[in-house]
Amino acid sequence: MKQTDISALRKCRLFTNCSDEAVNELLGSKKYEIRSYLKGEKVFSPDYFEKSIAVILKGSADVLKHTEKGALYMNTLCAGNIFGMSGIFYEGDSFPTTVTAKENSRILLITKEQLTQLFMTYPLMLTNYLEILSSKIHFLNKKIERLNSSDAKTALKNYLTELSDKNNSSEFILPVSYQKLSSMLSIGRTSVYRAFEELIKEGFIEKNGKVIIITERKENQ
Repeated sequence: MKQTDISALRKCRLFTNCSDEAVNELLGSKKYEIRSYLKGEKVFSPDYFEKSIAVILKGSADVLKHTEKGALYMNTLCAGNIFGMSGIFYEGDSFPTTVTAKENSRILLITKEQLTQLFMTYPLMLTNYLEILSSKIHFLNKKIERLNSSDAKTALKNYLTELSDKNNSSEFILPVSYQKLSSMLSIGRTSVYRAFEELIKEGFIEKNGKVIIITERKENQ
């Protein structure tokens, strides 16, 4: 059992406030499979997925949604993050996104049957699972709001406000490149640059490289 694996599971919200027994059972039992993925290798996709949830123990992965307009960047997952929840209890034979290893990664897979048994043994895990699902629904609703925004400035403003809320701070670092931000907001990179300029001129934000400060929140802190 690797110490880094234990640390990653401790970061995973599924195991918040869970006993050491629960963590040790997952990592010490041969029932639960840990797989290694090379950079660029697909973990789950609409054409290939398993009725399992996956916890990243080491490395990171990008989540993309393929549409008629191309690949829409959704999120980057790191050690401790969980995915696969949308497919594990779904009766259909499809998966909504493509998850690709961003770097060489180790991932723990827990099948539907194993997860159900864990819920019965450790009821707190079921509570944590439902809280994670609620957060993911909230995240998707926010993303839909951004996609439906009438203009690039509003979409960017909503996204930056969401980041500020997530970090509980008026100052934070933009976690993605402008190219990925453009994909996330479904607007061109030129529009992203222009939207930043407009928000700076309006005094909504201050910007130094990737460091963003939401001015009105800074004044209230």
